[in-house]
Amino acid sequence: MKRAAVLGLVGSVLASTAAEARDRSTLETGDRSWAAQDRQAARAAWKAAAEASDPAVRAQAEARLLLVSGNLGLSVHGPRAEQALATCPEADPWCALASADLVLFARAVGVPLALEDAVNAASNAAPQLPGPAAARLVWAGVAPPSSLSGHTLDALGHAVHDAGGVFPSGPGTWVAGLGVLGSSGQGAGAGIRFLHPDIGLAGWRLDAAALVTTRLAGQATLRLRSPGTWGASGSIQAARLVVDRYNDTGGVTPALVQSMSADVQPAFRGERVALQAGPLLRWDRAGDTILAGHGAAAAAAWARETSDGTLQLDGGVSVAFADYAHQEGESSARWTGPEGRLAAWLHGRAAPWSQAPYWRLPAAGGGQVLRHGPVGRFRDRALAASVLEWRLRPDATTGGVLFVEGARVDGWHAGAGVGLRLRLPPRPHNTVRLDIAVGDGGVGISAGWGEAF
Repeated sequence: MKRAAVLGLVGSVLASTAAEARDRSTLETGDRSWAAQDRQAARAAWKAAAEASDPAVRAQAEARLLLVSGNLGLSVHGPRAEQALATCPEADPWCALASADLVLFARAVGVPLALEDAVNAASNAAPQLPGPAAARLVWAGVAPPSSLSGHTLDALGHAVHDAGGVFPSGPGTWVAGLGVLGSSGQGAGAGIRFLHPDIGLAGWRLDAAALVTTRLAGQATLRLRSPGTWGASGSIQAARLVVDRYNDTGGVTPALVQSMSADVQPAFRGERVALQAGPLLRWDRAGDTILAGHGAAAAAAWARETSDGTLQLDGGVSVAFADYAHQEGESSARWTGPEGRLAAWLHGRAAPWSQAPYWRLPAAGGGQVLRHGPVGRFRDRALAASVLEWRLRPDATTGGVLFVEGARVDGWHAGAGVGLRLRLPPRPHNTVRLDIAVGDGGVGISAGWGEAF
């Protein structure tokens, strides 16, 4: 009986060890799949690892699932990871690394956990697991990527090494929420938005939003973009706008405009260059008059990231030839400094031969190109504008901006202002902004999602 008991105990230990090895292998399969951009396989492996018997593996899997679980993931996978860590043996170095992983993955989606907790946990595991611990320290930014050389790395470590010192972020996860929106001239209001940059974990991007303001202006938009080098994008938009027309003496003539548009554009998206073109359908209604502005549109974009910052160039043209003739071109250049603190925007738009209604002409004010003055305060057939913005605490949950702006549209105009930023998890798609600007067009207040440019 004694021999049988010993054999049974040994068998149980071996079985437990084998199960833990399988669980960790499943977790690492997920990490390798994520690094290879196979996000469906990564999520499947992480979900399987989240059912493991090893609490360290469970905690690590739940932490990784924050990358793909949207808003709800913050209230589901975070607590589950904490529960697993609570049952983790203190002497297990993998439990220390699991604690570090929770901090690092939570910070990756915008939860402001203390980075020093991850550094301390990884340092505690370093004597027994030097390679995996070094990878966490590199990702935390306290050790150079070169420190990974000569170590035996886990799958996360290989991913961090190959990505130059960070775990690959992927395209982000979905965001659903309510927000305060509005601008001077259109009134204050509320909006609802659902943005999913990776539908089916296959790269499809959906952006749907609806808003209404106290001036009874409103808009609903649905945009969808396919993945891949060759694909397509399309959108449907319906709006109810109160368009103010300003005369030379400062008088205002308001008009109620209802608009609907739809487009589908085949697209090419290379590593730096993107091109798309296709048909455009558009209807405007003002009073009892309905005007069709059907035609075609094309756009191009180029982007490059260097040690000096990120530069993006965009341009597009559209033509309409139904109830009126309208030709329009626009271009933009956006630059963001290497630490995200300094940003600049140059923008031009022109419709020199347009026969469209005046509300289709280039406009500035109230957050539309210029942030001072009410929406559409300045309107003309051509527009050129520039903005320089200093972004305070660009990586923090709360931050601010200082900006100066100028434009040539129906004369020269200049202004300046300040703004607040609230960057909610999951990042990078969940930023709320509030800006106040003053200039020769008056005071302007605008609120919305995302940075102004």
